Amino acid sequence: MRIIKIGLACGLCLFVTSWAYAGGAVTRVKQQKQMMMQQKMMQEAAIKRRKMEQIAGQKAVMQQQARPAASEEVQQIVNLDQLLQTFEESSRAWPLIIDMEAKEAVVQAHIARFRQQNVLIRKSPGHYAQMVDTMAAQTPEMLRQPFLQILQVVAVTEYDFDNGQDKDALARKVLSPQAFRQNKERLGLSY
Repeated sequence: MRIIKIGLACGLCLFVTSWAYAGGAVTRVKQQKQMMMQQKMMQEAAIKRRKMEQIAGQKAVMQQQARPAASEEVQQIVNLDQLLQTFEESSRAWPLIIDMEAKEAVVQAHIARFRQQNVLIRKSPGHYAQMVDTMAAQTPEMLRQPFLQILQVVAVTEYDFDNGQDKDALARKVLSPQAFRQNKERLGLSY
């Protein structure tokens, strides 16, 4: 019986040892799986980072390639002499000018041309730029005319076209009788 007890004890010992060993093996397998998962996540993160760097690099290259084209375009738009030249035949480019300062520069250049002809326009270029915007939105076909004519009509309707002639007479030449009457009312002048 003693041999059986020893055998049983040894068997139990072997069972516990093998169970512990098996438990350790299971733990090691779990640890290996966790390590593999962590490595996989790290690899995926590295791949994402590389893709993001590639995308950022491509964007930078595209921006650098776009800069010369954009700067050339801006140079064409910003060159006031070229812009003014387009207004000699028609004013169709007016709505394409986004910057109000550029519109004011166009108006100022035309006011200066009138000044050379001894015609004074006293209101600000900003005032006329806004008026031309408003009028062009209501009557886009007016932009078929050269800008000098448009500014003259607008200044006459504002009673700000001082060429030595009677302002009412000038307004009557430019406006229909009904428009003349409405314009006088708009300005608060007696009819």
